[in-house]
Amino acid sequence: MRDLIKKTVLFFVIFVLFSCENHVREVTVQYYDSVYYKNYYSLLHVQKVRKQYEQLSAFEHMLITHNIVPIQSVDSSIQINLKYAGNDNFWNVNFYKVHNCAYLQYETALKLRKAQQLLWEVDSTYSLLVFDALRPYCIQVDMWNKCSLSGIKKRNFVASPTHKSLHNYGLAVDVTVCRGSKELDMGTLFDVPGRTSYTYNEDKLVKVGALSKQQVQNRRILRKAMREAGFIPNKYEWWHFSSEYRKNVNQFPYVYCFDSIAN
Repeated sequence: MRDLIKKTVLFFVIFVLFSCENHVREVTVQYYDSVYYKNYYSLLHVQKVRKQYEQLSAFEHMLITHNIVPIQSVDSSIQINLKYAGNDNFWNVNFYKVHNCAYLQYETALKLRKAQQLLWEVDSTYSLLVFDALRPYCIQVDMWNKCSLSGIKKRNFVASPTHKSLHNYGLAVDVTVCRGSKELDMGTLFDVPGRTSYTYNEDKLVKVGALSKQQVQNRRILRKAMREAGFIPNKYEWWHFSSEYRKNVNQFPYVYCFDSIAN
């Protein structure tokens, strides 16, 4: 009888220890860094993150290993509508096919988060809305070849593959401001080439009636937040902002296509 009691108690102790271990054991998951979780709820969170990470494509895994990250992993409040993952763009072409996630260099994504916070200081109902971010070089070549424009108008609208685009490095973002699901009126839609999209001559465009004062004011709200966050505006596209000058791009890898990155 005494042996039976001993065996029962021992079984109970082993059972309790095993159960506790499953709830408090250290779990290491590489997401951007190794993080240690020591309680049950954190373990559930790790399992959720691990599942999301495992669902990424091989292309997305490759981006992350080169410090190119999903924008919404840095700030989930920033809205995304990738125009080249559908037909709603100048070319009426879906260039990205199944790839429908906006990525940027990590430091560039941090700047975008700062711009979002600066917008909230102006109006808490404002949000950035991203139209394009990282764009593989092979897509840049395809856009250039399919562009119906010519001469300087083409070069102002699409970066020549000869020089690459800062989008190819994850160092540029196309963006606007929205309130809820409604975009602020910027005078043109995204991806409209021509003088009404230019930013260096807006006062003249107001004088001739091509833009309204409110449309220019909306652009300035966007530019102010982006500039103060460390971005550089583009004088030919009100929606385009770079996080680095071109002279600095050699320190960053560029994404050649959906299966390769060049250092």
